[in-house]
Amino acid sequence: MDKDRRSRLDLVKQLLATEQRRVREFVDETFSKPGAKKSALLGRDLQRQLEQTARNWNCAASLSVAPSDAEVPEALAAQLSLMLAEAIANAVRHGGASKVDVEMEKADGQLVTSIRDNGKGFADRAIHAPHQEPTSSGIGAASLRERVYALGGSMSVSSSRAGAALMIRVPLP
Repeated sequence: MDKDRRSRLDLVKQLLATEQRRVREFVDETFSKPGAKKSALLGRDLQRQLEQTARNWNCAASLSVAPSDAEVPEALAAQLSLMLAEAIANAVRHGGASKVDVEMEKADGQLVTSIRDNGKGFADRAIHAPHQEPTSSGIGAASLRERVYALGGSMSVSSSRAGAALMIRVPLP
């Protein structure tokens, strides 16, 4: 097997191992003992996941959280981690992005997450789809939208030749 194929196979193995670990963590959290309310520190806990996902997709990523000591329930942090992983994968795979910037702000009973990339956007056309289902116009990932809506949140999408941006709002418990 040539070096390029071996390298691709190693990357696929790495991605599968990462996703398997995330699924295990999600299942463990879903079936954790009642009354054991755990919280996650957004900046610390999501930063590691974001860096690993970005490394796996060969892109740069940054995370900004306000306030810097913001916490959310661990189950929500697990969902956020999956959403960020999907957003990065989509930005690189479909938009050719080399950089993804994530900003999170916890305020007024909700978590607002902005995800911006430097890719080519959606089909080289300008798009702005505020608070509507992105898949209704063929924009965005259906599973990401479903995950956001399952949490009672909303998502808006905008795109230009300079990249795509997602704005996700999720109510906090």
